[in-house]
Amino acid sequence: MLRNRMEKGLLIKSYDKAEAEKLIDGRSVATSIALWGASRIATRSPIGLAVVAGGLAAKVFYDRGKRLETKRRERKATRKPPADSES
Repeated sequence: MLRNRMEKGLLIKSYDKAEAEKLIDGRSVATSIALWGASRIATRSPIGLAVVAGGLAAKVFYDRGKRLETKRRERKATRKPPADSES
């Protein structure tokens, strides 16, 4: 609870209060535990920090790739095929 309150306080500086509360309160218990565990691993050793940072970087690249793939599919679906002219 203290961790959530601290994060909410930090987020209020970047977002308005309602948005910060939505970001923090929208987390599941499993997500909160996973974030706590990752922070514990990262603070205990340089290798743990590298593992956690590498995992976060991999997730960012994966999410970015998925987003780009979705945009490509949307563009392809909205693009009309050229009309065949049989003269």
